[in-house]
Amino acid sequence: MFINIKENINYAKDISIMMTEAFNSFYSIDDVIELINKSFISLGYIKNNILIGYAGLLYMYSNITFELHPLIVKSLYRNIGIGSKLLKEIEREAKLKNVLNIMLGSDDEYFKTNLHQFDFNNTSMSYIFDNIKNINNHPYEFYQKNGYKIAGIFPDANGIGKPDIWLWKQLV
Repeated sequence: MFINIKENINYAKDISIMMTEAFNSFYSIDDVIELINKSFISLGYIKNNILIGYAGLLYMYSNITFELHPLIVKSLYRNIGIGSKLLKEIEREAKLKNVLNIMLGSDDEYFKTNLHQFDFNNTSMSYIFDNIKNINNHPYEFYQKNGYKIAGIFPDANGIGKPDIWLWKQLV
């Protein structure tokens, strides 16, 4: 069952725990409440009265393009379709609000792709796009399976050899 998190802010603690686990960085309840309040859409997925997934859309470019941040699923519930359900529902709600595009950044801080092997200064981006490989369960392929396309790569966004992969989907 999907719920509007802005109307159920009491789930902020659960989201804080999920984000801290998923992103290997501490997110306080205050950080999460601020994120929820900034969100255009803030969506939770409940199963057996437990929050097991969360997705939010943040303003990016006017009321046309929004950033998916974050999309998280409790570790025990991953790889069973919950993330895809959250994506589809947030896209449905976004379409109802006339959102045209969704963008997202998918960091590769832990060398889960082969992008750290490329010399971005001396290699064409088209070659890099054609030769990106998932070597350790990086989520960019999950987004591609859900209709997102790689729109860009920001080399060294998170440190040397740690790029940010940007993906995009048009909703119309």
